[in-house]
Amino acid sequence: MSGLVPIADAVAYTVSAQYGDPPCAVTLWRWCTRGVDGVYLECVSGKGGALYTTAQWVREFEAARAVAARQRLAYHVPTGCSERQEAAAELQRLRDLGYGA
Repeated sequence: MSGLVPIADAVAYTVSAQYGDPPCAVTLWRWCTRGVDGVYLECVSGKGGALYTTAQWVREFEAARAVAARQRLAYHVPTGCSERQEAAAELQRLRDLGYGA
């Protein structure tokens, strides 16, 4: 597969990096090995166990993660005012990052 880069370099492909706040490489390692909300960043293991991914895989992961977050928020009925405000803020953050309506 061409376009493979070490996960330490793949942080530049994240949406948050485009806004000046990239995650650390450990975060991408965690996305590959543990996932978030059942969504995993696709990666391959290279020499010495190093993990590699692609820009496309990072974009697909972030899109799938946004869908999972929307679904989680849709099934959670906020009970208090602060929970409703947090849910609305999270949805707005996702919209600001370019994920859906």
